[in-house]
Amino acid sequence: MNVLITNEQDKIAAGQDIEELVRSAVAASLEYMGVDRNAEISVLFTDNENIRELNREHRGIDRATDVLSFPMYEFDQDGEMIDEYSEYGLGDEGDIDDESGADDSSDKDGLGYKGDEYDENEEYGDPFEDELCLGDIVISLERAAEQAREYGHSFQREVAFLTVHSMLHLLGYDHMTPEDEKEMFGHQKKIMEKLGISRTT
Repeated sequence: MNVLITNEQDKIAAGQDIEELVRSAVAASLEYMGVDRNAEISVLFTDNENIRELNREHRGIDRATDVLSFPMYEFDQDGEMIDEYSEYGLGDEGDIDDESGADDSSDKDGLGYKGDEYDENEEYGDPFEDELCLGDIVISLERAAEQAREYGHSFQREVAFLTVHSMLHLLGYDHMTPEDEKEMFGHQKKIMEKLGISRTT
């Protein structure tokens, strides 16, 4: 597992403890979901201003959000990765209500980039033979701190929650229907329990 973390903001302290928390949340998500490949995930820490710009650019929503997911691959209805390098887009992300789990977005077009086919000689290699580059996660630490205060739990709990939620999006889950929401949030709850992090943490 390779988690590449970049901090581009200076409003919220993001030391080694937060980076290790994110890595632990990624690892727990991959283990729980049975991903035994050597996966790579990029995580960007940003602030409300910059995530608002990304939200506006990629989803047409002109406001700050807490987390955005940019999945590298598509998955079929059975959760199996589609055997082609066909889309690099934005997952179904937006403001996550940590108490209800509600998400106000429905964008599935994301970056709008669709290649005809992947070239195994390109930077990412053959996704089914080499390191599995699952995609990118962007977290507004500023928004995470705000939501932690609002919900009455720790900043660490909020960052872990957003990471797990986003990882599930990278792995093909969403919550566009009640059935999908129940399945995804069930996995999310179990992963948070695996991490030993509860709502009161």
